[in-house]
Amino acid sequence: MGKLILIFICLWTSTLGFAAPWPTPPDTISTPGQNASSPTAAIDENGNTVALWLENGVVQSNVATASGGWSSTITPISGSGASNPQVVIDSNGNATAVWLANGQLYTSSLPLQGSWSSATILSSSSSASSPQVAVDDNGNVIAVWVEAGWIKSATLLNGGSWPTTPDILSTQAGCSIPQVAIGTDSQTTCIVVWQGLANSIPTVFAISKPVTGTWGSLQTVSPPTLNSVYPQVAVDNMGKGTATWFSYNQTGTTFSDVIVQVSSQSSNLTWGSPVALTNPGLKDPAQCVLGIVAAPNQTTCVVWTTSYDGALFNCESSIYTNGAWQPIVIFSNSNVASYAIAIAMTARGNVFVVYMLQDPSSGD
Repeated sequence: MGKLILIFICLWTSTLGFAAPWPTPPDTISTPGQNASSPTAAIDENGNTVALWLENGVVQSNVATASGGWSSTITPISGSGASNPQVVIDSNGNATAVWLANGQLYTSSLPLQGSWSSATILSSSSSASSPQVAVDDNGNVIAVWVEAGWIKSATLLNGGSWPTTPDILSTQAGCSIPQVAIGTDSQTTCIVVWQGLANSIPTVFAISKPVTGTWGSLQTVSPPTLNSVYPQVAVDNMGKGTATWFSYNQTGTTFSDVIVQVSSQSSNLTWGSPVALTNPGLKDPAQCVLGIVAAPNQTTCVVWTTSYDGALFNCESSIYTNGAWQPIVIFSNSNVASYAIAIAMTARGNVFVVYMLQDPSSGD
């Protein structure tokens, strides 16, 4: 089997300066001799970092401060049977984690230089799944998840407590894969997108609110006549959302016309007509990856993986700037292993992409 390598690039940046190079060898932050999985991490603009992962079904945590390295103390924050850990951190270094355990959604908070709080249950039954969490610069946190086929949400305002009853965002059939994003506008607009069914066709829906306000009306984002799945969303500094997803046709187990589509909100916050970013692909969207970020200067970047022959993968991207989506940038062309890609953005608007490909020198 050929070697797999990860590529790290800066997609665009106004300034690019790192305080220190990557450590060699990398730091080991999990328990030696224990299997660790499902890693996730969050970092604030000062460099304070919180990492979560699973060891034997327990969510473990480690922290690194801006002035030092990783702590020698590993802290368990859940009981057994945990999965799907997620973590966010605000501009003051305060972290919030969510995870699943025994079908319920739990959360815990970590103040900067403090200790994890006792776990709180957010869900109202034992059928929670697909948790996501977001935080704004002021420390307001929004969690979303699927419960009994419905999309639910809870908001933790800075200095407050989680509500005892979650908000119900949608009771449509087939609700799944919610995603949440919070903007940096004056109202810190929050948008949630998810995949549901409209006349038995997978369709992308959205709902929004000011982070301290109440949820608005449900909106249909994708064409109701076209299979649309795996949505992602970003919100810019003006509070306008951009959603992206895969559309496709399917005959039996054969997929065709697999396209990355995107829709952005107009000045009155209605969703515009979708724009196709890619040529038609042939790979099941479940085997492809999609990501999106919005920069402070109303520039949006979408990255994805796709396959035009059903076997080899491309890693590609497009940027919305100066009022239009720009031509596709291909990072990796027709590689057997380019099926993973991730995107992140710094507070200054620097965007970075990590993707995987097979080392061509391996000979396999």
